Amino acid sequence: MLDNQIQTCYNHGMNTWEHTLYFKGFYHNENLTISQKAEKVIVLFQNLLNKNETLLDDWNADDILLAFDEAKDDNDAETFDNAMAQLYDFADFHRIWIATV
Repeated sequence: MLDNQIQTCYNHGMNTWEHTLYFKGFYHNENLTISQKAEKVIVLFQNLLNKNETLLDDWNADDILLAFDEAKDDNDAETFDNAMAQLYDFADFHRIWIATV
């Protein structure tokens, strides 16, 4: 199931992205808690890292996972949003498309 939510070399508009993380199945679901959303992000992001040694070796990846773990533990929207900002920066640098819609 996770392989269906991660795609390699997908073209969105004018940019070619190396990877895609699919969050659209849960990201805007108001029935999920922040903890549940953070857990889903952790699983998908960790799966992507495990499939790409270059991404896994980036020390920022650990910080991002810790930020989502904190959001999961705190169930706090601001902490989650800060973790997402870190993930977006990481994704831009490594050409990862984050699909939320």
